[in-house]
Amino acid sequence: MAATLRQQKHSTIRLKIDPSNTEVYSRLGLACANLQQNAQAIKAYQKALEINPNLIEVHNNLAVLLLDQNKIDEAIEHLRRAIWTKPNYVDAYNNLGLAYSKLGQLQEEIEAYKQAVKIKPDYAEAYYNLGASYSNLGRYAEAIEAFKQAVKFRPDDALTHFGLGSTYLKMGDKDAMLKQYDILKLLEPTLADRLQQLMSK
Repeated sequence: MAATLRQQKHSTIRLKIDPSNTEVYSRLGLACANLQQNAQAIKAYQKALEINPNLIEVHNNLAVLLLDQNKIDEAIEHLRRAIWTKPNYVDAYNNLGLAYSKLGQLQEEIEAYKQAVKIKPDYAEAYYNLGASYSNLGRYAEAIEAFKQAVKFRPDDALTHFGLGSTYLKMGDKDAMLKQYDILKLLEPTLADRLQQLMSK
């Protein structure tokens, strides 16, 4: 926290000296976001993009903040700009999937996650999101495969094991679900309890 505050103060001072420095605006935006000062972060990122509209990480970071404010169309615009500038930018594809999820556009959501893992085959977060999307659509076999890939690359992620376990439960595979339950008891007992509650319904 103290380091982030120092970064924020330092960036503000530097911008008084050089108000056209996009890197400093970007750092200021990141510092403000880390301090939960999202309005200030958005202003800093927007200023950076006014100076240079091709800053892909700024587009992505700004989109994340806009998604938190449910400004989904605006977020999608920034994510598409980032992807247009750098077609293999996997974080933008993953966040684009999250944006489509908020709009209920599940097929577009799935395609965005699939593109992310196509570019980066070990992208555990995108595999998790893909598994959750498939599960929401009732495409359980595909959900299982996506969750398994996420576990392969991030074996200690409790949420992924919960997603895998709850999907096995939806498929009626109690034995496989119980294996995930046992793993969750070690990783995150509260999620193990949630899975047990689902089982008892």
